[in-house]
Amino acid sequence: VTNAEFKTPTKYERDSLGYYVGYSGRFERLDYQANLRRDEVKSKEGNTSKENSANTWLIGGGYSLTDSTKLIGLVSTSFRAPAVSDLFGVPSWGQNPNPDLKPSEHKGGEFGLQQRSSIGLLRAVYFKTETKNDFEWRNRQINNIARTENEGVELGLSGSAAGWGYKLNAVLQDPKNAESGVRLARRAKEYGSIGLTKTAMGVYWGSNVIWSGNRTDSHVVTFAPVTNSSFTVVNLTASKKLTPEWTGRVRVENAFNENYQLVHGYNTPQRGVFVTLQYQPK
Repeated sequence: VTNAEFKTPTKYERDSLGYYVGYSGRFERLDYQANLRRDEVKSKEGNTSKENSANTWLIGGGYSLTDSTKLIGLVSTSFRAPAVSDLFGVPSWGQNPNPDLKPSEHKGGEFGLQQRSSIGLLRAVYFKTETKNDFEWRNRQINNIARTENEGVELGLSGSAAGWGYKLNAVLQDPKNAESGVRLARRAKEYGSIGLTKTAMGVYWGSNVIWSGNRTDSHVVTFAPVTNSSFTVVNLTASKKLTPEWTGRVRVENAFNENYQLVHGYNTPQRGVFVTLQYQPK
């Protein structure tokens, strides 16, 4: 059970209770997994409360055609209850209440192929999802969208060569309002990442480049349509074992100080440098 309270003039409470059971196994060349989950969420403002609950499930599997080639797939459902601020509003934030807000219900599936080769593990997946009562910020409150869809492909490659470890990932998708065909706000149509690691001079070096296409949004004051630009963020890290028990780490986030926004009107953090010293007894 988890509780969350927001420090505003009005006291908000949220109680979440979840039950989960899952089973996974292998039969000859087939790996399989089945999950069931029950969620019960109660949101409260003063003496007013709202309850939402749902049963969700997942069935997935992978079949090895050969020792290096594998078919993969899954189908699943999920559930997202509204936040207490979405239901009851936060006047100090300029957010109006929407007590009629319904929980979003999601269903989706994916099918793909994994191939092991001399250059690493290659993964290609086609996915399609549908969400009923999705959430959207409109007119200073969160509202439901009757139905949204997303369809796309994901490509990935991971492996190592000449002492370098690498991991590449790219997604092309089409998130949209299923009834109007309009692209969903704050969702990029394309994004990806490249990660590289190497140990040299006794130091473990790592870098991660994250790229995202632009996102549609609405102006924070006028609500006019705007576009948040595409961006590229570079994160760097280095760690070294100083003794068998002590490890020093340096992490630089947004190393080139990229100026970008995921939500219009709200800047993301600038360059950050973090130094840590970890002790772990043998």
